Amino acid sequence: IRSSPAVQLALAVSRAHMERNPVRLLRLAQRLDFIQVCAVHRHLLPCRRDLLLLYSHGHSSRNCRYPLQRLARLLFLKDALAAELCQAYGVNITGDSFTDAPRMHEPQDDE
Repeated sequence: IRSSPAVQLALAVSRAHMERNPVRLLRLAQRLDFIQVCAVHRHLLPCRRDLLLLYSHGHSSRNCRYPLQRLARLLFLKDALAAELCQAYGVNITGDSFTDAPRMHEPQDDE
């Protein structure tokens, strides 16, 4: 059972999550079946937040920009949803790229 492809994939996803490797986790999540995605679903938003935090800190120089389309591909989101995620966490969007995040914050609920 342990050598079955489904179990190996689940172990790889778990390892990526424990190692806090959001890029690998999101890539592996694309290969999951429906039931496995249901199990991982609650971890996808924190994983995307971690990826956004890593890239915003890595591109925190004033003159350093990262293309929003490339970020959207990494997050496995459409460009508009990636832009919404950036804005929700306070990451600056300039044209078709994002720049530094002065202070990333948790999104506010509109209750």
